[in-house]
Amino acid sequence: MAQEIVLHAYIRPQRSGGWYAHCITLSLDAVGADYREARDKLDDAILSYLRFAGEEDRFEELVPRRSPLRFRIEYGGVWVWSVVTGLLRNVRRTIRLGSAGETYEPVFSRQLPSGSHSTVA
Repeated sequence: MAQEIVLHAYIRPQRSGGWYAHCITLSLDAVGADYREARDKLDDAILSYLRFAGEEDRFEELVPRRSPLRFRIEYGGVWVWSVVTGLLRNVRRTIRLGSAGETYEPVFSRQLPSGSHSTVA
């Protein structure tokens, strides 16, 4: 029987160029040259982590793995900024989790417009 987990994440531009993506639910991050690359790399990291947790039969121990407080605070700041500037989109990652050996896959993924500066999920 499959279950679902909602992952909270944010993506923001870096001062040095490129984009930074962080999943606060699993304490995973990724960087990319553009928004899409950072998002795709974070998706890959999330799916790899969930596969590992399932294959090692350590899912209950490893999921969720909350990020340190500073990342959760940054997530809150990005969320507030998005609400104030009107850039908040209804975006989230829902992962369907199956029994060991099944493929983990995003079951909902809405693409943001390329002009978005940051987003929360």
